[in-house]
Amino acid sequence: MGGVHIGLKYIDGKYIWSDGSEADYLNFAPGFPDLTFGDCLAMGTGLFPGQWMNIDCSTPLPYICTKAAASYAENVPPEGCTDHGEYYPGDEIGQKTRLGTPKTKGASGS
Repeated sequence: MGGVHIGLKYIDGKYIWSDGSEADYLNFAPGFPDLTFGDCLAMGTGLFPGQWMNIDCSTPLPYICTKAAASYAENVPPEGCTDHGEYYPGDEIGQKTRLGTPKTKGASGS
């Protein structure tokens, strides 16, 4: 069987994620759930790609997990540029590009 552990296990009549939360969505392959195969779930990558099947928890398979999204700083225009201008590395601070036309600090239309 090709698949990956997804961190979901059958406990006391419910499917519980490895973080302790109860599953609110299930995506079983045809013929599953079937606890005779095991209490853990794997996502298929072969016959039933993306669908879930019961497996024995000790079955050696790769696993997937979630990770918090990275936070990024807001892209703030450098001093001297307006919010609707664009700034490219190497530009002088007083210069902005507007519709592809370079403008200099203090030029009309800025």
